[in-house]
Amino acid sequence: MEIISKPQKIKHPPSLWLISLIYATVLFSNAAILSLIVLYGIHQFHYTTSQSYALFAAFSSLIFTASLLGGQITSRFGHKYTGIVGILLCAISLVFVSLPTLGMFHLGLAIYIVGYGLATPAFFCLVGFIYEKNDERRESGHTLFYLLFNVGVLFGVISSGYLSVYINYHAAFMFTAAIQFFGFFLMLFLQRYIKAFPGRSFAGQTNLN
Repeated sequence: MEIISKPQKIKHPPSLWLISLIYATVLFSNAAILSLIVLYGIHQFHYTTSQSYALFAAFSSLIFTASLLGGQITSRFGHKYTGIVGILLCAISLVFVSLPTLGMFHLGLAIYIVGYGLATPAFFCLVGFIYEKNDERRESGHTLFYLLFNVGVLFGVISSGYLSVYINYHAAFMFTAAIQFFGFFLMLFLQRYIKAFPGRSFAGQTNLN
């Protein structure tokens, strides 16, 4: 009689779930800004449609381009520290964006670009360092991380759209800021539970060459 063995369940490090939850707040805020920026510019600051779309294009391209420089910074100063600073900047920027003045709006977007550029490479590196270099779970771990933080994208779009329609843009951005501050405090106070694989370190490198 042939015995069919059950496939073994893949168990990922507990740190993965905390990292995913915290980064989901970053993607929550990112989705909220991207979904509101065009209409916010038109309704609040009387941009033309072409001006709002130009701003959207510039902002969306810069937040991803900034991650290239952010990758160098997180390698030098440490992944946890850079992630904390990045999330804090994102949270502060959302408060500026919510203010109904053009100068604060632009300042908030600029600060958010810097914060997102720091946070994104830091959190992807955190996921990589909780596994051994040749661990077969790394690929599935990153896939799971991707799926989990995209839940933040979904809720960011839904909540920001609902609040902007039924209350106002200020409420939508302030709620998004509250979620981002929640992620910041999670990272600040629970970072000790994010542990690198033995022999690996989240600390920055003194020499990048």
